[in-house]
Amino acid sequence: MENVEKCPLEYAFSQIGGKHKGRIIWRLHLHSVLRFGEIRKQISGISIKMLTQVLKEMEKDNIIIRKQYDTKIPKVEYYLTDNGKILVDILERLFEWGKLQENFIMEDSRLQ
Repeated sequence: MENVEKCPLEYAFSQIGGKHKGRIIWRLHLHSVLRFGEIRKQISGISIKMLTQVLKEMEKDNIIIRKQYDTKIPKVEYYLTDNGKILVDILERLFEWGKLQENFIMEDSRLQ
C-alpha cells in the first residue's frame, strides 16, 4: 500500500483543503487582484489572524503572489500565480459537481 505522506492526492488536498483556501482561490480567480480587506469581506466567517495565516501559507506554496507597494498608505495586493490558476480548473469542476449534487438532493427531497 502506498505511503499516505507521498500520495499526490493527499498533497493536492492539503493545498486547497480547509475552510478558506478554495474560496480565496475562487475569489481571486473572479476578481484577478484583491486587497486584504476585499478578501476578508468576501470570505465570511474568517478572522484577520486566520486570513493572514492562510494567505502566508498560500504564498509559501506558490498559489498566490503578495505584492506590496511602497506608498505612504501601505497597499498590498494578492493575485494567483500560474500554479494557482491551474487549481481554478479543479475548483470549477467541484463547483459544477456541487451544483449537481445540490439539485439532486433538492429533487430527491421533493419526491419523498
